[in-house]
Amino acid sequence: MYKLLASCLLIALGQSTLFAQDAPRVIPLWTTGAPGFESRRNEPEQAAGYWVKNVHNAKAPPGRTRPG
Repeated sequence: MYKLLASCLLIALGQSTLFAQDAPRVIPLWTTGAPGFESRRNEPEQAAGYWVKNVHNAKAPPGRTRPG
C-alpha cells in the first residue's frame, strides 16, 4: 500500500516539473547601462502605484514578430 502511494506521489511530482516554466528572458537595451548613466546601472529600480523611477539599465522582454 505504501509503495503504491509513494509511486503515485513521485509520478505526480515528476510531471509537475515537466510543465514548469523557465525564468523569463530579457534583453538589455544597452550592454553597459543607459548612455550617460553607466555608473548608476546597478541601482535598483523603484516602483509604486503608477510610476517607475531610477531605471538606468532598461531591459525589454523578447517579443514575437508578426508574419509578413
